[in-house]
Amino acid sequence: MRILFIGGLYRGWRLAQRLVGRGEELVGAFVYEEDPHESPKYSDQIVDVLSARTSDVQKSRRIKCEAIPQIRRLAPDVIFCLGWRT
Repeated sequence: MRILFIGGLYRGWRLAQRLVGRGEELVGAFVYEEDPHESPKYSDQIVDVLSARTSDVQKSRRIKCEAIPQIRRLAPDVIFCLGWRT
């Protein structure tokens, strides 16, 4: 199953670890980038974990309409979204 990951924060980090640990097919990822004042930060850890399974990993605060063609190109069977606040 082709999976697109959208997530961040602690819960997103745990999901990313689980998906990679299970050897799931990750086609791409949008990782939530925390505000500078937020702590603890998980976005860099999530990027590191997911980069082992996909080269299409982006950190962002928002996913805009312009990302729709990219998501269609990735052709995920399922999108998991956890820990995305905006």
